[in-house]
Amino acid sequence: MLGYFIFFSLVGLALGRLIAAQKTVFLSIIGISIIWSLISAPIWGLAAFGEMFFGYMIAVIFLKK
Repeated sequence: MLGYFIFFSLVGLALGRLIAAQKTVFLSIIGISIIWSLISAPIWGLAAFGEMFFGYMIAVIFLKK
């Protein structure tokens, strides 16, 4: 479980650092979450969304200049 948290947080962090447009990042996070929910289970897609959003917020708050 901790591995998935770290993985999806790093994905969100990478999306926040690599993609400038917020709308594109948000749609990417939603798309990845939907795909993950289809592969695993709907609750894990929701968890992945929260973890990626957490990583994205870290990128926005602490790493953007």
